[in-house]
Amino acid sequence: MEDKQKTLLFNVGQKIRIERTKRGLSQERFAELTEMSIKTLGKIERGQTDFVISNLISIANALDVDISELFNFTF
Repeated sequence: MEDKQKTLLFNVGQKIRIERTKRGLSQERFAELTEMSIKTLGKIERGQTDFVISNLISIANALDVDISELFNFTF
């Protein structure tokens, strides 16, 4: 995996974690809302795995944000 891709995955993951915690969502509740496993969500939040667009859509919907907001890295 290229460095640019690793950086992007890390930044998206951090943004997801920030938005999840801002909303007071536990990993368990977030997993329920996204219909994804806690393990998968943890890997995404840590930038340790690639993901498909449908996962990103589920995450954005659970956070009630536009998908483009997940790429706004002004933390």
